[in-house]
Amino acid sequence: MPEQYYIAREYQVVTVFSDMLPALKRCKKEEHALALKEAIFNNLLMQTIGDSRKFIRNINTMMETGIFNTYIKKQIEIAEKIKEKLYAVPLKNAAELKEFVDDNQELAEELRNTMDLSILRAKKRVTKSRPSQSVSKSFTMLKDVDTKIFDTLNDDEREKLMWDVARLSEKVNFIKSELTGEEIPQMISNPLAVTQGKTAAVSETTVPAASVSFCNAENTGTAKETQGMASPRNFLLAERHIDEPMIVCLDMNKPITNLVFSLHFGLEHALPFQKNQVSYRLFFINAENEVISSEAEITLQADETASVGFTLSSAASEKKKCFLAIQSVQDPCESLQQKIPFQLSMVFTADFGF
Repeated sequence: MPEQYYIAREYQVVTVFSDMLPALKRCKKEEHALALKEAIFNNLLMQTIGDSRKFIRNINTMMETGIFNTYIKKQIEIAEKIKEKLYAVPLKNAAELKEFVDDNQELAEELRNTMDLSILRAKKRVTKSRPSQSVSKSFTMLKDVDTKIFDTLNDDEREKLMWDVARLSEKVNFIKSELTGEEIPQMISNPLAVTQGKTAAVSETTVPAASVSFCNAENTGTAKETQGMASPRNFLLAERHIDEPMIVCLDMNKPITNLVFSLHFGLEHALPFQKNQVSYRLFFINAENEVISSEAEITLQADETASVGFTLSSAASEKKKCFLAIQSVQDPCESLQQKIPFQLSMVFTADFGF
């Protein structure tokens, strides 16, 4: 169809090819660039490019995930079929071109299916590579840690950092266990605790949902309802009770999806001079330090876990984040041993688990 330039304008040939220049430059071989040009032309001819920007994004995605070569090979096969039909019936004008497209919808469908299948494979490959990418990013960030700063940390800062490193070690062991299918002994989450041998077998008990009385400002222990949100309180970091093994929330990596739910708790392995049984107060607060849940008091023994029920106030359903506040029963009411963040993603208001 010589000199019928309006057809090129109608099919937006120049615009699409101009937008594809960066992708064409990314082709490692000249034959791949030529094959891509032919694929673009055939898709324009058969009117399978609805959104040119989406088409270009898809091509780039396939290049980034290594699916591009497979896509191009399939496109070349379809291009040969199109050429055979064009040679058999040469087109003279736009009307004949439209008729050709209408009569060969099966080829147009093949072009679309090739794109759809290639993008599906590309997305699967991206999904599979995400864990490796996350680990690589974490490793890169850890390499940037300036260990010279450690000497400037005070005792509380050093203990918090050691606690975070221990949690990181636990996560690494969990990933190893999932990869190998073998159970890997967990690291001691409390970095200050030292034990010999493997982790002891864990027994489990259940503590029902509780609304044990909140201690008031005078630390009298009088009961207080928590249907609404209490006034903000000025919580401070409590002094660590070194004779008490630290309590650990075993579900702190899970979002909260219901106003009524349960969490599991256990104790770190006790040092020789630490108690074998300790008691803690547990409740939830929001970012403004307002208490938004019932309070539970839990008593745990070594090598024991317990499930503790909580009920959040209805106002919590409008929030995105809250904090689990943990107090030793020896602490004053405004002091916290731990403040653990939880993501809120409310779906139901009844207890259906996490």
